[in-house]
Amino acid sequence: RAGGTRVILRHAEIMQHAGLPDVKTADPAMIYVGELRGARATDVYTCSGRAGGETWQPSLTYHGFRFVEINVTNSGVRPAAALLTALHFHSGVALRTHAHFNSTTLNRMQHLAVSAQQSNLQTIPTDCDQRDERLGWMGDASLSSESMALNFEMAPFFSWWVRHVVLPEQRAGALPDVVPFVRYGGRPADVSWSAALPSVAHAVCDVYGDTETYREAASAIAALVDEVGVEARAGLGKMRTPYGDWCPPPARMGKGQGRKPSPPLTSAFSYALMVQQAAELARAAGNASEGARYASLGREIVSNFHTAFYVGNGTFDTSGTQTANVLGLALGGAPDVGFAPRR
Repeated sequence: RAGGTRVILRHAEIMQHAGLPDVKTADPAMIYVGELRGARATDVYTCSGRAGGETWQPSLTYHGFRFVEINVTNSGVRPAAALLTALHFHSGVALRTHAHFNSTTLNRMQHLAVSAQQSNLQTIPTDCDQRDERLGWMGDASLSSESMALNFEMAPFFSWWVRHVVLPEQRAGALPDVVPFVRYGGRPADVSWSAALPSVAHAVCDVYGDTETYREAASAIAALVDEVGVEARAGLGKMRTPYGDWCPPPARMGKGQGRKPSPPLTSAFSYALMVQQAAELARAAGNASEGARYASLGREIVSNFHTAFYVGNGTFDTSGTQTANVLGLALGGAPDVGFAPRR
């Protein structure tokens, strides 16, 4: 292209379609960037006019996208898709699982899950790769730690990240929502977010049989359990829960979040789960007495969970949400219909 010609690339996840809250008349031939918030997701390259053509890729940034809008100024040239190559940029963790199903849908879902996880492994586990966050939100790491450990060789990555979660400058027990702690979130974190520390250590131990990550984090996990225990003294039904069930889909597209269980329920569940995981980790590391102490505490928390949230007839929480009942099942089910402790 002639020197001075500008190539403008705008990146997006989706094309415009009906139902978008901020688009009155959707044009399916145009990209949609509303959910990117403050992220420009735009690259501008000015051609030098070098003979034989030019090759360029952005540096010091990355974009999460499925579509690219290309504009070439002052040229009258219609750009061709063949001139573009998408580079899937992520931390160099090796794929360890190759799953294949008889269902095309399941194969596609597994491919999308693996690709999405790769896109959010950027030295730290991030929440998203497209909008103006791309931060180490702990809640995302907590929910995904086991599946990431199954899909990839994550032990070195997680071990490195856990060291940053338990940095000495973190106030004992009170972990932040985001690691590194920048821009968003609070401290102490929502319990389901701080639960990432034992969840990640548990995934590394459970999948790889590696207890070293736990050994490095054992004192921090103990401090976390104590910190959350202080929060729970007033009762599981009163636990502080800034985020809770984040975030259920709305009944109608574009109408915010859907119905949630009572906010403390997710914090109470995560408290029970982190103590159960701490019990398993302590036993795996050869500390039987510590494992027994955590196991006893875990049984007590589960009993209190039933007192606070079980409403009878196999139902947890008055909200009647799927989340409430699934979390109740994960802790062993309803106490009056053949309850058996999870651990």
